[in-house]
Amino acid sequence: MKRIICLLTIIFCVSTSYAQEIMKVYIGERIFDEYKIEDVDSVVFNTPYDNDNYNNHEYVDLGLPSGLKWATCNIGAGAPEEYGNYYEWAETEPRDYYGKYNKYFADDYNSTNMLLKYNVNPLQGDVDNKTVLDPEDDVAHVVWGGTWRMPTDEEHKELRRNCKWEDTTLNGVNVTKITGPNGNCIYLPYNGRRMYDDFMELDKTGYYWTSSLVTKGNSWMKYFCSFASYFSVPYAFGNMLRDFGAAVRPVTE
Repeated sequence: MKRIICLLTIIFCVSTSYAQEIMKVYIGERIFDEYKIEDVDSVVFNTPYDNDNYNNHEYVDLGLPSGLKWATCNIGAGAPEEYGNYYEWAETEPRDYYGKYNKYFADDYNSTNMLLKYNVNPLQGDVDNKTVLDPEDDVAHVVWGGTWRMPTDEEHKELRRNCKWEDTTLNGVNVTKITGPNGNCIYLPYNGRRMYDDFMELDKTGYYWTSSLVTKGNSWMKYFCSFASYFSVPYAFGNMLRDFGAAVRPVTE
């Protein structure tokens, strides 16, 4: 007897009466169906959600009010539970070392002209009033192409408001399972974040960039535009300096 466990439990067994191989498909402890082996052409195992493919990357329609589709994997990952690459905000290549000035930080971090782009704060340099990443600075668009992009802060909040979030494991990795109104789901792994050449909070928290700039002051009033919005799993949201390394989960229309 050979048993394969996936979404379904499939048992191949030999009947001693007829010396005939039978494939039995189990869901839980109940036999769902059975077939003669010679009648089976192939067995296909699928993910526990309805997914589709755009520009060679899979997405899930969660049934969100906006109709937005979320990718099944992080950029740089080959499976939903893989961490993938880490990026500084507005950068499109992963680094070996994070925190050595984002590409839109001036060389003098403490200068009054610290920010070279994405700034609404006159205390930090020339104001361009850009509050969402341009396509050329959006790693999802640059790497995956087409209409793929990073989610905005409001789009991540839509995910929170309309979906069920539950912490679980997938293939031995700690993840958050996010189930949409239509029952389809995605998984976000606890990939942590990066600063310098270190990995921080691996397997404890997952950090995901949005494409949105922080446009309200905080305790570092002079530096608030140095921060971008993120959301994390287990669920939280906040602001993080642009030169931290975090994951990106793309979306498409």
